[in-house]
Amino acid sequence: MKKKVTELIVCLLSVICFLTACHAPQSEKLADGTYQADVTLTGGSGRATVDSPAAITVKDGKIYATIVWSSPYYDYMIVADETYYNEAKVGENSTFTIPLEKLPCEISVIADTTAMSVPHEIEYTLSFVLKETDFSELTKTGQWDLSYATQYRVEQYGEYDLITMADDSRFLLVPENVPVPEHVPEDVVVLKQPLDHTYLVSS
Repeated sequence: MKKKVTELIVCLLSVICFLTACHAPQSEKLADGTYQADVTLTGGSGRATVDSPAAITVKDGKIYATIVWSSPYYDYMIVADETYYNEAKVGENSTFTIPLEKLPCEISVIADTTAMSVPHEIEYTLSFVLKETDFSELTKTGQWDLSYATQYRVEQYGEYDLITMADDSRFLLVPENVPVPEHVPEDVVVLKQPLDHTYLVSS
């Protein structure tokens, strides 16, 4: 029995070390992928709103937010002196993809509305806070091909890896700069990278 437990522990440490190497971040930026962020809009008359949470896309280390207004009458936005034009179809609420330097953040923008008798530029402030993913919302995206491994399996859930050992114990490996999901079941141990220490003991 002691030998079996020791084998499982050694096996777990081996797979964690392997997956840690595969997930080693290239920078301290948010990992590439799709996220959501809670958005707060201030400024203007107070009548306009934007959808929250907003879709966040990280590609090649660059962060982009999709802003959907409560009105179809915004034709362009100005962010950091760059102009971004409405991407929505006619009749749909105005939609823009704008860059963000980091999350969380607060940025000043200008949005031009055609709802008035003449176009009018309005100053707003957008505040973004990354929204944590709920464990129950994770979707399986793949599984490691472990042809010769019999003591564990590794299932992929987007940026996360769920390790299940032969004794049904489970470990969720969370890459650096990726938020830990909310409401993780009590039987799942969260391993947040980077893993600074490992400790093996046999009794």
